[in-house]
Amino acid sequence: MSTNKTNKKEGRHIQNWAGIIYTICSALIILAGTFIAVRWAKGDFRLDESNQAISKETGLLHATSIPQGAQVYINGNLTSATDDIIYLSPGEYEVRIQKDGYSPWQKTIKIEQSLVSQANAMLYPYSPSLTALTFTGASNISVSPDGQKLLYYNNNISTKNKNGLYLLDLTNSSKSPTQISDNDSDFTLAEAQYIWSPDSSEILVFTPERTFLLKVNTMTNLQSSPDMTLQLKTLLQSWEEDILAKEKQYLEKIPLAAMQTIIDNGTDFNLSPDTQKLLYIATGSATLADGLVPPLPASNSYPEQRTLKPGNIFLYDSYEDKNFNLGAAATSSAKLLLADINTLELTAHNIMPMQTLISDDEEETIANFNRYYGDYRNQTWQWLADSTHLVGIQNGSVVIMNYDGSNPTVIYSGPLADSFVLPYPDGNKILILTSFNPDSPANVYAIELKK
Repeated sequence: MSTNKTNKKEGRHIQNWAGIIYTICSALIILAGTFIAVRWAKGDFRLDESNQAISKETGLLHATSIPQGAQVYINGNLTSATDDIIYLSPGEYEVRIQKDGYSPWQKTIKIEQSLVSQANAMLYPYSPSLTALTFTGASNISVSPDGQKLLYYNNNISTKNKNGLYLLDLTNSSKSPTQISDNDSDFTLAEAQYIWSPDSSEILVFTPERTFLLKVNTMTNLQSSPDMTLQLKTLLQSWEEDILAKEKQYLEKIPLAAMQTIIDNGTDFNLSPDTQKLLYIATGSATLADGLVPPLPASNSYPEQRTLKPGNIFLYDSYEDKNFNLGAAATSSAKLLLADINTLELTAHNIMPMQTLISDDEEETIANFNRYYGDYRNQTWQWLADSTHLVGIQNGSVVIMNYDGSNPTVIYSGPLADSFVLPYPDGNKILILTSFNPDSPANVYAIELKK
């Protein structure tokens, strides 16, 4: 009996140890599996199909496109479709994203170990639709500072009291242009010049005969509208105070060291809608210091140029501390968006104005305000709403490109009037001024960027 009891105890003892060993082994297997799964998901190693071995040190490429469902070619080989993760060994790759009926997108992208690099392609249709936004003519166009309103003059309507100044609200595509003034023969509206209020709610209209202040949401009879000449300086000073308050807020997002170098050696400054990127024309040969912001993983690998070349357009990305050369500038208009170093005193991020937009010469005052706001006639490139694309005119064609200068794509190559090109507030359209009939006045058309 004692022998049987001893054997049973030893059996239970062995079973207990077996259970412990099994539990430990199971835990180790689970931990190993979890570790492998995590490393696999991070791209630290994948199966190299060329030799059936595990390839360590891989990175990830996240390829997306608008519209979706485009083909992804890597180094000329069809690899996947967009909205997918692709595992690649570290290095540089030629990534091409294309879809039937759309202009292709292509860029050299650097893949780094365990990091996700982005290929975000905006594809534009080869045959975009054109929609007329005005029908009886539009001339002497002016764009509001917020880019959401279009002011123009019309003198082609047979019903005479319907002629005058019109406002097109770009935030409401279903709304027709609204008349905001009559076309009184005592005032030469065809030669009028404009200054918008900083909040885009009012417009100063300068005619050879009188200066008017118009509300954008009200119809004004010019004969009954008072002359603003005596109140002009006081009104413009209050507008300038509003402008400078906004300017200080914008500049806080740009590293001071970069801002100092750019203002010292640049002009024609133009902030992106998200206020993180700055377009400018270089006037000096200075070099931006390195490491102005901590380096970001898997940042834009498109070649940058930190040494400024006078006469070239540059774009500084304050988020990634990258400075891209966009090529030679056609002209320089000395726009005062951020002002020149001779007109500003920099103390940390407190920008104190030393110069005013207001001049004793009325023509100069009008020009200063319009350059500051970014009159389309003075801009080589304009920002799209997404702050990642620019639109401009090259060789007579309307072109959209990535903010770093890659992927310039012709959107429209037909007739253009007055070099007028304007991005729509929602980023889905580009406005142009054109006439398809030599006997008809030019009208505003919207080029649809999406099908």
